[in-house]
Amino acid sequence: METTSEKCRHGILIHGAYVVLIIAIVLTAFCGFYKADFAQDQPLSYDGDSLVVLASIRAAEEGGMLPFLPVRIQRLNAPAEAWWSDAPISELVYWLPTLLTRFLGFFPGTSWFVALMLCAAGIAFYFSAIAMRGARVPSATMGVLFALLPYAFVRNIEHLTLTLYFVVPVYICSAWNMWGEEGARCSNQRIALLCVLAVLASMFNPYYWAMFLILVAFAGVGHVTNLSWRGIAACALLGFSAWVGFLLQNLDTFYFRWTEGVNNAVISRDLWWMVKFGLYLPDLLLPSTHRIAWLEQLSGQNYHWKIPIPIQGESQTAYIGMVAALFLVILIIGGFVGASAGRRKPMHPFFWFALVVFGFAVVGGLNYFAGAFGFQMLRASNRYSIYLAALGLFYGVMLISRIRKPVVMTAVCALILPLGIYDQIPKVPEWLKSQRAAAAERFRMDREFFPRMEGVLPPGSEVFQLPRMPFPENGPILNMGDYEHFRPYLHTKNLKFSYGAVKGRKHAFWQEDLDNKPSAEVIGELKKRNFGAILINRRAYADSGNGTSGGFLQAGCREIMRNSDFVVLEIPKG
Repeated sequence: METTSEKCRHGILIHGAYVVLIIAIVLTAFCGFYKADFAQDQPLSYDGDSLVVLASIRAAEEGGMLPFLPVRIQRLNAPAEAWWSDAPISELVYWLPTLLTRFLGFFPGTSWFVALMLCAAGIAFYFSAIAMRGARVPSATMGVLFALLPYAFVRNIEHLTLTLYFVVPVYICSAWNMWGEEGARCSNQRIALLCVLAVLASMFNPYYWAMFLILVAFAGVGHVTNLSWRGIAACALLGFSAWVGFLLQNLDTFYFRWTEGVNNAVISRDLWWMVKFGLYLPDLLLPSTHRIAWLEQLSGQNYHWKIPIPIQGESQTAYIGMVAALFLVILIIGGFVGASAGRRKPMHPFFWFALVVFGFAVVGGLNYFAGAFGFQMLRASNRYSIYLAALGLFYGVMLISRIRKPVVMTAVCALILPLGIYDQIPKVPEWLKSQRAAAAERFRMDREFFPRMEGVLPPGSEVFQLPRMPFPENGPILNMGDYEHFRPYLHTKNLKFSYGAVKGRKHAFWQEDLDNKPSAEVIGELKKRNFGAILINRRAYADSGNGTSGGFLQAGCREIMRNSDFVVLEIPKG
């Protein structure tokens, strides 16, 4: 017979083999999808919100964005520095990639970080499913599918805090452990472990954290009803631990608001955005694009092509894949049938968790109700599709684990896995291919242009950027996308740039005062503040910036560089 230590080593080896398998499949699929980006050492995305994410990682690499400390970025908001502690930022999310960027190079490091975080999602799902008594084979199978959800490809580097969704299985498993009579009997050691995990997981994304608090509170209500004081205490302690993690991560924001005052201009929220970015049920089941032509056609004709223009956008990216959708539907229908039949057996916890997520996130649900009373921070409730996908896949693990014959169980998983991956790896529509190609071309141009600009200008030069663009969340200016002013920052090491002053703060006011002033007065003000150059983004002007650059040239500036997107002007000394 095997000894206890031998059984332990044997178990570790088996789990290790499944982890390696998950990593191998996820990396193969992910790197295959982004093979062009990996081959050319370019980021997975180079427009939209990805630019501010990349800038945040660059700032962390340079020491300006460290976990638990105020965010102060020396090379932005010249001639001062950029203070970004106004809004809650998960500095840890942007610091972690620097562990790779310092060794692999900046842009390859960010891409590999995304890939590894998806592997982490698969691994977290696997061990969470095992902890909830799932069998190894279906746990690993669904873990791979969880890591490769369409959600992952939509978010990637552009919404990095959302891409770190490895915390979701941990949250669901923790809430499951608090459920019902078993939750009331949960051991002290397990509660302590769950509290530690809650603290750590709550340092990442506030959307995932908020839903975890709701699920734990829901489990706690059951203990209150049953007068289970141990269960009530366990839920309260777990919720408190989650709050501790959230508060630790945002200490800098609370401190900054206390010392500098609240800045209501930094984040724009209103009730309309909660409609536009809410969770629409058809988006969970109907993909906007798909490799299977008839499915894409069916989805388009019946839904996506008929969505009103005002609500088109992020909400239509909530497709959770056929496998997760199938098991989620079985879970919901089975729960309602059991309830209507008056069965004495309690409904599965996942059924109630799914109802809670639906009730909170769906358009017009509890989140929208809270928004009607002014709480509008969680405006994009479509993002809770990741919770629904996880619950569907977890329920799939539980159903398949009931198959008693290992051969049959393995055969079922061997059928589900390739079909699920084929379904979930997205088809890139032609318009998006063109958009990505254009962004990749801008990246290659910037990689050559801005290091040359840095070589021409004196070390440490301050560069004033035009047009003036408020930060954050301003929106595009003509063809210039939001956050494009970060493009030179990403490709230089010593130059300082005027962009990055948080709107609503004193550091942004002086730039606003320059609007509509004659070129000569602008140059005079820039000289006082020791700026050495002006960088004009030509994409923001109908005349490609020729009128603006011409005015500065007449006022004494000298053009030193130009390409299709930018003009660099040297400010005269003296």
